[in-house]
Amino acid sequence: MKKFLVSLALVFVTCAGLNAGVKDALLLYIPNRIIDAFDMFSLDLGFGPIVGGDLRGTRACDFGGGVGAAAMAVKDYNRQYGGCLQRGSYWAFTCVGAEDMKRECANRWVQEYWHQYSGDTSPDDNIYDFHEGARDYWEVGAELALGAYVKFAFHPVEIGDFLAGVILIDLKGDDLTAESFN
Repeated sequence: MKKFLVSLALVFVTCAGLNAGVKDALLLYIPNRIIDAFDMFSLDLGFGPIVGGDLRGTRACDFGGGVGAAAMAVKDYNRQYGGCLQRGSYWAFTCVGAEDMKRECANRWVQEYWHQYSGDTSPDDNIYDFHEGARDYWEVGAELALGAYVKFAFHPVEIGDFLAGVILIDLKGDDLTAESFN
């Protein structure tokens, strides 16, 4: 116990002379790495009158389609957690496709959107915004729906953010700071 208290006092004295940004980075290092690890994947589960399947190696390399509606539990890109209703249709074959998809009736931690396109989609679309977009253009994953809906995806951008965070670089600018708790 004595060694622990001495170590804690040493950390406090060391951090006392540092600026606020460095203190936040050191004191919130572990929580930020855990959150960044959870950001690396998405998992959406739902049920409803829905059918489809999709394999995605980014939105530019997408194969599949689907139609229907589902009530969903969401753990998605840019820290979206909660529930929503999603309905519409889409199809994609490599970089060509069409979509008319709407996410609505979401709680405050899930972004609502209505995304329509025909032809090709672009990472410049607002829905794929790096910091605040509802979707990740670069995600790699799969989804399957037949009354029940399951989507699982990895986010290479978030994997990069996690790895850079190990050496205190926050690529996405989403790490917690002391101001996060005010």
